[in-house]
Amino acid sequence: ARESQDLFWEKRKQLAAERHAANERRREENASKREAWEQRTRANIASNREKLAKAEDARGRTLDRIRDLEDKLSETTSDKWRDLFSEWLSEARDKLSNIEESVERIEGCIREDEEKLSR
Repeated sequence: ARESQDLFWEKRKQLAAERHAANERRREENASKREAWEQRTRANIASNREKLAKAEDARGRTLDRIRDLEDKLSETTSDKWRDLFSEWLSEARDKLSNIEESVERIEGCIREDEEKLSR
């Protein structure tokens, strides 16, 4: 009976040690996955910040273009040039609208990723 009990407890200790080792491996794997995810997320934020800077530069250039076209439109006396400037101005305003939508979308992506990291 004693031998049977000793065998039982030995197997139980062995199973407990195996479960503990498996749990440790899972914790290490999860920590490794979390670290890799954080690195990818931080890289994504950096990439989006670069895109945001480029979009903001494009917005500035487009605003300059709009002001320039508005000035030219107000100064011209030619119907031909008035039509051309008006057309170009409309295109520039459409482009500005697209850029601003892009800026908002990129800023939203950055905010989402930063919120994910703060959890």
